[in-house]
Parts: sequence; C-alpha cells; structure tokens
Amino acid sequence: MSSTTAECTLGTVLGELGSAASLIGNSGAWLDRKVSGAVIWLAADPLPVDTQQLVVCPEALIDVATVRALLDGAESRAVVVRAPTDQTIAEYILDRSRTHAIVVLEQGGTPADAISATERAAQSVDESVSRRLASLQRTLSRALADRSTIESLASRLKKLCNATIVLLDRNGDVLHATGPVPLSLLFGEISKTHSESQIIDIDGWHGVATRLEDFDEPDEHLGWLVATSRRQPFPDPYVISAVHMAATLVEVDRRMTTISRAQERAIRATVLEQILALRPIRDDPELAGRLAGLGVTFTGAARVVVLRPVRSTRKARLAETLEQLAAATAATLAAASVSHLITVRDNTVTVLAQADTPEIAALLSRQSGPVKFQCGIGRRITVVADAADSYHDAQLAVQSLRRSGSQKTTMSYEDFDLATALFSDVGLDQMAARAEVYFAGIRDREALIDGLRAYFDHGQNIIAAAAELDIHHNSLRYRLSKIEEALGVHLKDAGDISSVYLALTALELSGKLDARTARVTRRNSGHARAADIAASGTPTDYPGTEAGPGVVMDDS
Repeated sequence: MSSTTAECTLGTVLGELGSAASLIGNSGAWLDRKVSGAVIWLAADPLPVDTQQLVVCPEALIDVATVRALLDGAESRAVVVRAPTDQTIAEYILDRSRTHAIVVLEQGGTPADAISATERAAQSVDESVSRRLASLQRTLSRALADRSTIESLASRLKKLCNATIVLLDRNGDVLHATGPVPLSLLFGEISKTHSESQIIDIDGWHGVATRLEDFDEPDEHLGWLVATSRRQPFPDPYVISAVHMAATLVEVDRRMTTISRAQERAIRATVLEQILALRPIRDDPELAGRLAGLGVTFTGAARVVVLRPVRSTRKARLAETLEQLAAATAATLAAASVSHLITVRDNTVTVLAQADTPEIAALLSRQSGPVKFQCGIGRRITVVADAADSYHDAQLAVQSLRRSGSQKTTMSYEDFDLATALFSDVGLDQMAARAEVYFAGIRDREALIDGLRAYFDHGQNIIAAAAELDIHHNSLRYRLSKIEEALGVHLKDAGDISSVYLALTALELSGKLDARTARVTRRNSGHARAADIAASGTPTDYPGTEAGPGVVMDDS
C-alpha cells in the first residue's frame, strides 16, 4: 500500500511525528531529503522504484535477512522501522544510517502515524491552515459543554496561546483572569479606540484584544477578551485567530445564557401568574407542588413583594425600566440565595420571595441600579392562595407610599395603619366601590375634595389646613359645611369623621380621585392668589348656608 502526495522534506515529516519517532544518527543532512510519498513494505515485497518514497516497515525486524533486504541496496532511501530489540540488528541499522535516512518509531508510535504524518507534511499551505483552524475550533467549542463555560474557555485558550487570558466588562472590571496582569495599563490602552480588534504593545506587554459584541444592544459592547504575554514575538497569526474564535464563543455563550434565563423566567412568571389569579379555593396541591419544584415552599417565611419605579416614565420607556428593575431584583435575590419567582405586571415588578420582611427589606435597600423604586411587602403566606392576598397587600403598600409622599421607600403589611389594614382585609375594590357611592355628591367638586384632604392631613386643624390651601380659614369652614350638607354628616361626630376619612382614603388608594393638582400648583408656583379677608364677628363654628359678616362665600 502506498500514499502519493505532493513533495515535502523528511524534516517536515519528523516534525509532524513529534516525539513518536527519531532519526538514527541525528544527521542534519537527512532533514532536507525530499519525500514524495509513503509506502508500506513487507519482507516479500520488492522495494519501490521511486527512491524518494518513504519506506515504512510495519513488521518488527527480528532477522538479519529482512534487514539486509531492506537496507543493502546501493541506492539511498528513507525508511521507517520499529525500534529493534536485537543488539546485532540495532548495530547493523546504525551502520547503514550513513547510507540511508533511517527513522525509528519510539514507544507509542505506529506505522500508521508515519503514513499520516507524511500526508500532513505534504499538504498545501491552505490545507494546513484549514486543518489547524478546524482543530482549534473543535478544541475551543468543547468548552460550551462544560458547566462553567467562560472559565473552561479561558483555560483552553491559555494553553493554546501560552499566554494570560483576561475577560473585561465594558467598564474595565475583570470578569475572569487566568493570571496577574497590569489591568489599568492594558485597559487604558484598549479603551483608546473603538476598533473591533487591536494589537497591544505597551511597557513590555504584548497581546491582542477583541471587543465582545452585545446582541441585545447593537450600539453597545460587552467588554474585551485579551490575550497577553511578555514574550516576543507575540501574538502570531495563530494566537490572533484563537482569540477571535474564543470571543465569538463568549458572545454565543452570553446569548444562550440570556435566552435560557428568559425562558426560565417565562416559566416562573407563568406559575406566579396562576398563583396570583387563584380564587377562591385556598389550596391547590398541584400548583403548590409545581411551586416547590421551583424552590419555593411555605414551610418557612414567604411573601409577595411589589416594586414600582419612583420616577414617572414615558410609556415607550416604561417596559425597559421595568425589565431593568426586574433583572436587578432577580440578581440581588439570587446573590443572597433567596428562592423566588418574578414577573412584570400592571406596571410593577412582582416577586414571590422565600424570605421574611426584614431580610427582603435589607436586601432591596442595598440593591444597586439606575432605577429607584418603592417597595411594598405583603402578608406572610401559609398556603398557595395566600399569595393573592399577599400580592394585594403589597400593591396597597406601594399605593400608600405614593399617596403619602413620604421619604420612606418600603412598607410592609405590618406597617399598615388601621384604615389601610381594614382595606387590605376587607378588599380595597369593595371599599372603593362603596366610597364612590358615599362621595357621589362631592366627587366632582375639586375645591371641596382638596379642602377635605387638607383638613385630615393636618389633624382637623382648620388654621393649618387653610394655610396650606392658601385661603382664609373661614373659607375652609364654609367648604366643610358644604361637605356636611352634601354627605349628610357632621364633622364633629366621631362616627361621621371615621366614615368620611375611610371613604376618602379608599378612593385615594384605589386611584379614583384626581391628584391634588390645585393646591400643589398654587403652593409651588410662588404666585398665591390674594388671601380672603375676614371681618370681625366671623363665627368660629362651621357656618350654615347663611354667611356671617365678613365671611367670603365660596360657591365651590
């Protein structure tokens, strides 16, 4: 059997064989000998006519007759034999090495290796490059199957390039490194340009850096993959190709991870949506089992948390803001090993977390990110259906924070005042529906609603409430009398005060009253209207329909 290929040299063949073979006598003259192909030779076969063919003897040389048949010819040949075990034969082969180029297969080398090495050595430059790149791609791609893809990929690239591998994010922070490097020096160099790839040569450090593209944000990049060393020459074309391939695999891994997380989150969100919609059965073993399979149980503390961005956001940007808030929250809980489900619904981020109020509040208070938020934490969950109640508690807490204008950013079910707790237990929707009927006579009269709000905000202190509204206190008394008349109540009766306050609070928490634009606008504009003027003799109690002397009548 023979293999015919393009010409190469014996030295190239030996280079392909590596440690599997050695040249007898170490004569450098034989390294430039031309080799046109390889042929398998058996003792009974004649030698090939072409003396440039590499003669490969697969049989062990155990008798002198076979050795003489192979090496006694007058023409010089290149032959490959197994290492002889007989001393006489070994000495004879050494003697004939002056005439023939004799290659001995070391332990582990086979005749097939010699044939393959000859074929590889004779390949064209393009074929050789293609083969090396294919081998490089296979080696690096295997990292995708490892549990820690980035670490495995960096380790493989380090061995291939014999260099230190560093993965940086867009801010220059190290995501992974296989060894020490002058980080500030390298980052200062590579951040000077927006080039996709660049060669590094600074203060004795040489290398190549390639930008990692972000598929989700085409105008941004993830960071850089850098291979660096202090040796010269570095990098060579092989190293540059390896770094570019590895960078592509990092981008692919990032994309696969993003898609995987999105799918996992969609599954978790579906389960959470089903839990929140669960009515009226208090328990569902199947749903509880699915929830337990995702790592959340009710044997320990578990609560629903609602997060709402503090700043108003344009509708086009709201979805992006909520996604950023959801991602940051998921990362915070995952870093603390808190089992959770998360979804975006009703312009809020809703979370079911396996933790109690103090731990949740502490974790979210330390959460970093561009989105500032208010946080409502619902009641503790003991069965699956409690999740819906806990969710409504959390919604109510967020609405209370927005209504109060407080500097607080977190409110839990345990923080509710009596009225809010009542709404939570009875149901805000039912309370708001009753309140709408109760307030039907004054809901469309903004001045009366503003007066009532200020009256309760200042603990029923008419003077302070009037000052906030920038009106005379008798005008506020007049408005309150109109409210008493419309609702059929008396604002000095404890029962009536409670009813009016609960109805007002229910409408505010449910969002069924307009914002307090009138008095806020007046207070902030810096242009207050002329104050009402009171004459002496003005009644101190609520006036009736007839005004006393000097009382300004406000028909609103």
